[in-house]
Amino acid sequence: MRGVRGEAGCYPGCAADLTKNGGAQSSVGTVRGALHRVSCSSVGDGVVVVLEEVDAELPEASLPSARELEVLALVATGMTNVQVAAQLGVSFATVRTHMEHVRARLGARTRAEAVAKAVALGLFSQPK
Repeated sequence: MRGVRGEAGCYPGCAADLTKNGGAQSSVGTVRGALHRVSCSSVGDGVVVVLEEVDAELPEASLPSARELEVLALVATGMTNVQVAAQLGVSFATVRTHMEHVRARLGARTRAEAVAKAVALGLFSQPK
């Protein structure tokens, strides 16, 4: 599987890390050209992997950039645009523009909807 930006959806030893740490992870990527969500969870000494097709069609051109996702991740923690700007060392206008692009790319009317869509599409890493 390849992630939505072409990155590997898994890495050598990820199953061992999951079982050792008792964790779970989820990502969205392409499998045979279709968008899928892969969810992995440790169960006992093994790992359960669930592959499910994602209904949403999200063309590559519509994916938020890495910087836009960075801004959205901070917004998801409850930060205001002013706080995000201070955290990243950019202007308020830059953050506002990034958020406008994110909402447009994800087809979201609000910041909260953009966060929800990004989470549903697996664009954020699962916390460990």
